[in-house]
Amino acid sequence: MRILDFSATKTILEVTCDILEKKFFYDKDAVSRFLTIFSDEMSEELERFLEFAYVDTLEELERSYKSRIYFTIYFVSANLRHILMYELHFTEQEIHAFENFLPSYTGEGKYGKQPQRKGTDYRKFLK
Repeated sequence: MRILDFSATKTILEVTCDILEKKFFYDKDAVSRFLTIFSDEMSEELERFLEFAYVDTLEELERSYKSRIYFTIYFVSANLRHILMYELHFTEQEIHAFENFLPSYTGEGKYGKQPQRKGTDYRKFLK
């Protein structure tokens, strides 16, 4: 059963390892240790998720690429934060610094201030 998107997981891990190496000055052995911890934690969490998830949810993740991408991003990010805090012992300040490096990898804010997205004015629906 395929509920995580491989390419999204791979991209998240590549960015994370690059930040750890270049910005936090981790050596290859430390990054290798991080990847081992990450794979162990993810496999345990996936087993728990598969055990307790509704069948409809699993079917939706199997069927819908968009659902699988969103779930992958959420699931991997949540576990990544947990690993950074509790396995690598990052402080809140280090987590904040890590998050501040992400826009340089995603391109967000690269060309000045990004336009603000204006949502639908909810008041027009309440008349």
